[in-house]
Amino acid sequence: MRVAIAHYETAWQLVQQAGWPEAISGADRQDLYANLGRAYELAEAWPQARETYQAMVTYARTIGASALECLSLNRLATVTIYGFSSPQQAIPLLEEARTVAIESGEKRGLAETEWNLSVAARMQQEIRVARHHGERALEIARQLEHPQLLARCLNSLAYVHAYLRHWNRVELTASEARDVYAAAGNRILEADSQRLLGWSQMFSGRPHEGLNTLRETDAFSRTIENLWGEAECAYRLAHALLELGRYGEAVNLARQGLAQARIVGVPTMVLLSRITWGIVQRTLFALDGAEETLLAILSESTGKELTGFGDWVLAELCARHATVGNWEQAHTYAKQSLRALEDESLLPIGWTGWYDTAALLHGGDEQPARAFVERLSKVAGKNIRYRLPWHRAEAVLAQWEGKPEEAIGNLQDAGDLAREIGLPGEEWSILADLATLHSGQGDQREAQQARQEAAAIIHRLADTIDQEGLRAGFLAAKPVRAILDA
Repeated sequence: MRVAIAHYETAWQLVQQAGWPEAISGADRQDLYANLGRAYELAEAWPQARETYQAMVTYARTIGASALECLSLNRLATVTIYGFSSPQQAIPLLEEARTVAIESGEKRGLAETEWNLSVAARMQQEIRVARHHGERALEIARQLEHPQLLARCLNSLAYVHAYLRHWNRVELTASEARDVYAAAGNRILEADSQRLLGWSQMFSGRPHEGLNTLRETDAFSRTIENLWGEAECAYRLAHALLELGRYGEAVNLARQGLAQARIVGVPTMVLLSRITWGIVQRTLFALDGAEETLLAILSESTGKELTGFGDWVLAELCARHATVGNWEQAHTYAKQSLRALEDESLLPIGWTGWYDTAALLHGGDEQPARAFVERLSKVAGKNIRYRLPWHRAEAVLAQWEGKPEEAIGNLQDAGDLAREIGLPGEEWSILADLATLHSGQGDQREAQQARQEAAAIIHRLADTIDQEGLRAGFLAAKPVRAILDA
């Protein structure tokens, strides 16, 4: 790269001193601007890249080349976004490019501009704006039948849908992006799209599928020693393994993912890896550690960084305190989580909504609790992974209102979903709640059967934990002892 830059800079210096020779064609001149600018980008020499693309804009305007002007403005905006971390300052450049593309009928340039506007909006956490521009870029890319542009638009839009928790759309767009990249032989971005596909499969209630998808792309990342890909896979794999009750593996991958993410240094990757580790800790009843992890995220992250994930962190803190009956603190976090989840159409990204429901009820917020449960019903739709916490939240509400039979029915529906999906961690805690309700109804036989089934699952889960301290802590936790000592 240094050699290439040296050659380009020599040519550039000659031009600066003597002017452009008549023998140099317009195409050659464009290539020098574009290649030198790109070389500076790859070397992260951002001021030089900006200067080169500014010269490219001036040249394009001098000769009236609309396509080149649109391209150079997009390149300049890209440098502003990534090199100077200023997506807001890139938007006027992109709006200029958009005007040029529309007035000149330059569809390729318009698609590139819409795509970059989507990226800039996503980096500013303006997700619905990002979706608008992303959908426009995708529409034009399909019209142009340009595979590389189409794949980029699909991949970017899949990430936007993930922020919006539209998991069915994530799966559709990520799957198509993966296939287009595969046909083009771009293995790196094929793997990136496949990681997002595996993530969406898990959030759609298919953790086995998600695990296999993620393992495939993780193997590729390891083969080419792509630390970015390995880190992205690790925290996602930890989630899938936690869902499937393979706690020891989840612990190891969550730790690995967090260490790798810190080396890579991408803020969102680090944030998601930390959240994952906090969830793993809370699931294994390492509650003090979970609280420390989650509180550190809140104290060390900016509001922008947490956009899209703040409600997840707060809901996990609510669950941590609700687990041990600390309802005052759980109520505080439940209210904060709901405030963070301002958009009524958004799914809560986590699966702990029954804890929020219980915390709101214990805090005297009965109407907000009912509204939250109603909201869960609407936004979960046909997604079976989110139908499960909705059933559990309905059970909490029914029990609070003195309707034990209704509560039992909802818990049985939740248990059926847990078995269908393959979620032993969910299943044993549902059985524990059923045992309590059956006992309260005087049905000791049903209560005892539920406890026995729960105890068997608990022991299987504990056997997957290979670290003795974590295993002992899991087996000593109050909810676990309530089953094992009954």
